[in-house]
Amino acid sequence: MEKEVTISNYKELIAFIKRDDVPFDFASEVVQKFLKVLIIFDTNKDTLIKDTQIHIDLFGQLDVDAEHPIFLHQEQLRCL
Repeated sequence: MEKEVTISNYKELIAFIKRDDVPFDFASEVVQKFLKVLIIFDTNKDTLIKDTQIHIDLFGQLDVDAEHPIFLHQEQLRCL
């Protein structure tokens, strides 16, 4: 059974993933679909929340079709 959630904006996204009753795997799936990003590094829920907020702060004001990183926490890739 697939879970369904409706999120309309960034504020709702952050509030949703911060909820205690939302497991990390589901929060991660929602973030990836809403922001159209991939998560390629092992992480935990606290880091997911922080990285999501950073991504929104940096790229959330761009036009929907504007270029943005395809990976959440993209700055880690510069070290590889």
